[in-house]
Amino acid sequence: MWGALALLSVRPTIALPWQALGTTALACALLAVVCATAPAALALRRRPADLAGIRD
Repeated sequence: MWGALALLSVRPTIALPWQALGTTALACALLAVVCATAPAALALRRRPADLAGIRD
């Protein structure tokens, strides 16, 4: 498409939807933080003896 517009001597401008890109990046970062902290939070909910496999 860029080549076809160049043949017509039209100078195309690139317009990026910055708000949508920022929202998507923020959502991905939030998801990464949740996925990184969820296993640790679940592991900390158990007793240390249960995690070590020791029975009372």
